[in-house]
Amino acid sequence: MYKRTIGSFALATALVMVLWTSAVPTRAAGTATGQFIVQATVKMSCSVAGTENINFGDIPSPVEVDRHTNVQIIMGLSCPYLFPPQPLISLDKGRGAGATFAQRKMTSSSNVADTLNYTLYTDALTVWGDGTEGSSQHRYDGNAVVINAVIPKGQAPAAGSYQDTIVVTVSF
Repeated sequence: MYKRTIGSFALATALVMVLWTSAVPTRAAGTATGQFIVQATVKMSCSVAGTENINFGDIPSPVEVDRHTNVQIIMGLSCPYLFPPQPLISLDKGRGAGATFAQRKMTSSSNVADTLNYTLYTDALTVWGDGTEGSSQHRYDGNAVVINAVIPKGQAPAAGSYQDTIVVTVSF
């Protein structure tokens, strides 16, 4: 009788275990992974607006005294951020053949061989350029930017209309 009881007990225990484990939810035996991307685009930009043309008006020939612009040019520069170092403003040499920063050249509209020299300054003495050839750049401090222009004396240009184009570059 002892043998039979142990066998019945083992059978009953096994039956309870089967019923109990089938009633309990099973857990996953592995893992799964995935991924996603997080991104943003930061646009650092400045814009030059409100530039005016420099107009010396009527100039006599020969030019006997330095001719300064009567109205200084105020350039609006919009940078949504200002952080050290502040953006640098450079001016190119212009389109006149043989121009340098210290001696830019307006070209006659009727004869490209005729030129009228001029200089652009950040202040009364500092030639404005790109930082090469003895020129300086202007550091933008959030205020309006002033360009000083001079036609030096000692020139005898032919009669006519003269002009040049200057490209403004903001580096940040």
